[in-house]
This record gives sequence, C-alpha cells and structure tokens, in this order.
Amino acid sequence: MKKTHKIEISKYRNKSSKKSSKVKDKKTKKRKIMPSFISNQIGGRINIKKYTKVIGSGGYGKILSNSEQDTIVKLYYDSKDCTGLQNEYDMQEKAYQSITNYPISQLYVPRQVEYDNEELIYNGESFLCGIEMEQIKPIPLDSITSLSNPMIHIILKKDTAKNQEIGKITTEKISEINPSRGFFASPQWIEENIMVNLSDPQKGEIRSITDLAFRMGFSLCNMVCLAEIYPYDVEYCLGFKNNQLSMNILDFGMAKSINFEEPEDDIVTKIIDGNGKGVVGIYSDIYYPEYNSKYATKFIEGIKNCLENYVKDDTEINKKKIQIMKKIINAEF
Repeated sequence: MKKTHKIEISKYRNKSSKKSSKVKDKKTKKRKIMPSFISNQIGGRINIKKYTKVIGSGGYGKILSNSEQDTIVKLYYDSKDCTGLQNEYDMQEKAYQSITNYPISQLYVPRQVEYDNEELIYNGESFLCGIEMEQIKPIPLDSITSLSNPMIHIILKKDTAKNQEIGKITTEKISEINPSRGFFASPQWIEENIMVNLSDPQKGEIRSITDLAFRMGFSLCNMVCLAEIYPYDVEYCLGFKNNQLSMNILDFGMAKSINFEEPEDDIVTKIIDGNGKGVVGIYSDIYYPEYNSKYATKFIEGIKNCLENYVKDDTEINKKKIQIMKKIINAEF
C-alpha cells in the first residue's frame, strides 16, 4: 500500500506496547444481601422492577434484561465504578450523537435511556448505581442464539481471536460466577458461520469482512473528529437491527475527551499507543487491523470517507483534525 509520506512510528508508539487481550481477570466480590424486610426491588430513575433476567454478572455487579428484550441495565456495587460509570455514560452519549448525526449504514452505538446514581436493589441485593440502555439484538441464527452470550466480537487483529466464548476471568470456563463476555470471532469464522448463512437482504450493505473494516475506520474518525473522544477499549460487536446485520460499538468506560488544544503529535500518540497507563491504542487493540493486513486498505478508506463527508468545513480546528487523521493513516500501526 502506497503512502503519501513517511512517518516514523517510533515518534508516536511506545515500543514496549503489546497486543491487548482486552480481557482482564477480575475477582468476584462477596456482597451483602439486604434483609428480607427491605423491598426486594427498588430503583431511583431506573425502573428496576421490569428487569427479570440476569444475563451477566461478576465482581463489578450484574447485567439484567427485561422480558421484552429491548433494554438492559448494568448495575454496579462499588462507588469507584459509579464514578467511572458517569464518564462511560457521557462518552457513550457523545459517540451515540456523532454516529447518529453523521452516519453510515448499519453502524450503531446503543441508545442510552438513563443513568442512576441512587441505590438500586434487585432481588434483595444492593447496588450503588446503574445505567440503562438499548439491548443489542442477536443475529437470528441458531448457532448464534444458542450461545450463552450471543454477542459476536469482531477481532480483526491477526491471530488474536479465540473463536470461542470468553468469560470475565479468561482462564476459567464460562459459569454462573464467570459469565460470558461474548464470542470473540476471527474474520474467517465470521465469514464461514455468519455471512454464508444470511440472505442478501439480511446482510444489507455488509457483504464481507472488508465492509466491517471500512465501518471500523469510519467509526474511529467519527469518534475522534466529531465526538472528540479517545475511543479507548471500545468493543465492536455484530448484532441485528432493522432486520439487518449491524455493527455496534459499546463499552465506553475507558474513553476520554480529547483536548484539541494539545499538539497534533501528542494526540496522534494517544490514539495510536493509548494513554500510557495500561490503556492501549489502535496499534495494540485487538479489534483494529494491522497496517499491512488485507483489511487495512478498507479501514483507511473508511477514515477518508468520514473526513471527506463530515470533516470538511474550512476551520482551523477541522484542519488540525484532518492532519491528525492523515498522520494516523500514514503511521504503520
């Protein structure tokens, strides 16, 4: 692939960076169960009573769905998590607005319904905060819906997909105390198990892995230039929306706002290499393709499409954003 000019990647990337597993082991905490004389299910702004099924749990808390399967709620035990949850809500809202207002087909960020920092009680168990959002529908194939967690993670980084469900504790089997985070799938697995089994109307404009790579590049540019966030540790998952295959971006807990008054090269470094505190950038993130992979060309086309369509006003800030994205395109991430 030709480059317009050469940029030394060492200028941006920490040489000690390693590919991220995206999964950190967490020990399950023991929680107090509320006395029986306290109401079994209490919520503040979130109507916790409509949630009837636990679809995920761990040391952080629980994830619940309702009978209609249109929304989920994530409940947290720890006050530190609640501080982070406010940031997650804010970053996801920025991404939701930018992807919705500056769209491309079949790419979504789940719509958030409510953030609640009041005590919530579910089945007698106390939680300090929660976030309610749109539930991603599973792909309507038996091989997908039969999974304990039918969330299909799109892993484009070479040789990093496990092609299996992975739990919160990566070294242990899926169980009630180690719930599945979803199925971490390679491009080949997605082609052989999903693409060939969907009709053309169901696939819509996503006909191949390169179409997913295109949307991934578009989304990176969109979140950086329009939402103005570092999309650290976000996850890309396949689902089904409006009777079509959908690419969904979720988990904004590590994302941060970008200060575009900082020097260009500092911002480029943070996008490529992460924040220097254990949070990786696109060089190490398992979802994004390598620069020299067969998916990189479409990934870069997606970035350019976003720039050409949505970052074109001749303002100083947009000129800076364009230069930042050009440096990312030409850096061998």
